[in-house]
Amino acid sequence: TPGHALSFTGSTKRGPVRVALSATHVRDLYGLTGQPAAATRLADYTEVSAHLALQLARGLRLQTRVENLFDQAYATTPDYPMPGRALHAELSADIWNRTR
Repeated sequence: TPGHALSFTGSTKRGPVRVALSATHVRDLYGLTGQPAAATRLADYTEVSAHLALQLARGLRLQTRVENLFDQAYATTPDYPMPGRALHAELSADIWNRTR
C-alpha cells in the first residue's frame, strides 16, 4: 500500500464525442524483496491515461484508450515493471436493443 496516492479523473462530452483523462500519482510505495524479506522503497510515479469515444450512429460506437500515455517506467512490485504505453480500440454495435 502506498504511503500517498492521489487520483484525478475528468471527462467532457460534446455532441457525439466524449473525452476523458485520468491520472494517478503514487509515492512512498514499499515492496518486499529477498530472503529474508526486506522492505524496498519503490520509485514514485505518475500514470496518465486518456479515453476517446465517438458515437458513429445510433447503436454504433468507436472507443479508443491509451494507458500510460507518457510511457512512464514504473513498478508496483520490486523487479516487476508495469507495461509501457498501450493503445486499445473497440468498435461496438448494439444489435439487440432496437428501441433507441
